[in-house]
Amino acid sequence: VHGGSAVSVVSLTLVIKSTVNAGALQSVVGCLVRDMVNAGGLKYVQNTFATVNDYRGSGNQYGEILVISTANIGVYAYTSISELVNIAALNSALASQSIAITVFSVNDRYNIGDSTVTSSSVCSFVDSSSLQTASVSSCVVTAGATHTRGTSNVLVNVQWSGFNTTLQFRVWYPQSVQ
Repeated sequence: VHGGSAVSVVSLTLVIKSTVNAGALQSVVGCLVRDMVNAGGLKYVQNTFATVNDYRGSGNQYGEILVISTANIGVYAYTSISELVNIAALNSALASQSIAITVFSVNDRYNIGDSTVTSSSVCSFVDSSSLQTASVSSCVVTAGATHTRGTSNVLVNVQWSGFNTTLQFRVWYPQSVQ
């Protein structure tokens, strides 16, 4: 170092346990420089606390860590096949597809995560005319004998904890049965 006063001594990456509560953890990181010598062996820093740069900025003898709680950022609804073939008029068989719902979250520990929230989600048709083509219960879309037409635009509204998304289904129905 030639005349510099801002020398990087160390850079740390810390892993915070999942049991730590959200909030500021004060005075958790500090650095005491015992000896710093140059290439010629001349000691130019001895027993001096380093300046810690943290989320508050620079100029601190001890650093703080700010633990941020998990924030949900959206939901995604999907199904393996978004089409139902209603052949109940031919053989009384039901056609059904389950909707899976995943919430995406962000936190300071694991970046982006996801978890399935299907059991606590609410699914319903966007338009009541869809009731002629299918029914939805517990986020399962079903077409059966009571449904008497097909369409390419059955929209299912999916809700979870204030988040909404829409999933589109196509329902096939025979034109005539003989």
